Amino acid sequence: MGDGRNPAVRTRSQESAAMPRTSLLALIVVALALVAAVFSLTQGLWLGLIWLPLAGVASNVLWMNRRREKIAAAAAAAAEQA
Repeated sequence: MGDGRNPAVRTRSQESAAMPRTSLLALIVVALALVAAVFSLTQGLWLGLIWLPLAGVASNVLWMNRRREKIAAAAAAAAEQA
């Protein structure tokens, strides 16, 4: 049944290529909020400015998740070398 490798164990290249679900959702929210803001403003609705803070918060969530992932990868690499 297979080659004996544990499918739950991921290699470092798989971990770095995979994006956490919260980061992916934050990226989608950023894109949709910016599209909604541009659409609202082009229609002459100043209410579209409300979408900009939402995009800012979502981008901060995305940035923090990516930063946390980088730090964890660096710590894992340092632990591997030691």
